[in-house]
Amino acid sequence: MRWKRFVTPLTIGFGAVVFLSGLLMFVGVKTASIHAVHEYIGALFVIIVALHLIVHKNASLGYFQKTHSIVVIAASVAICAVFLAAIPEKRGGGNAWKALAERAIDAPIAETAQLFDLTEETLRDRLAEGGISISNAEESLGAIARKHNLSPDAVIEKMMR
Repeated sequence: MRWKRFVTPLTIGFGAVVFLSGLLMFVGVKTASIHAVHEYIGALFVIIVALHLIVHKNASLGYFQKTHSIVVIAASVAICAVFLAAIPEKRGGGNAWKALAERAIDAPIAETAQLFDLTEETLRDRLAEGGISISNAEESLGAIARKHNLSPDAVIEKMMR
């Protein structure tokens, strides 16, 4: 099949363009041309990946017979599902990390501690060292910041020491 010679280099090339344009938008370079390249080349990338899977169908299907591959694929789908569920819909896109951080600021500190790979006790201790008291576990970082006339970033800074 003639496609076999081209499908992998096309997958790599289009993948690189989608990666770079996505990275540029993530760091704040959001011109109309970068957005258009990311969107349209991304659509072509999906088609090329589908062709790649078809051309290499035996190898592709082989991944579904290996436990570690199934775990990685399932984890990838789960991560995407978490982002889709955690980030509120809004027109015009936006920075996914910022939206996730905003949700974390409004979450109870017990949940926020888990996001930062801390125990609730460690989080409380670190904030106490920074002069910040927490009255109950249902308080959010945003509420704690307001109570102490600080920005949420300042509270997070104290928490991460």
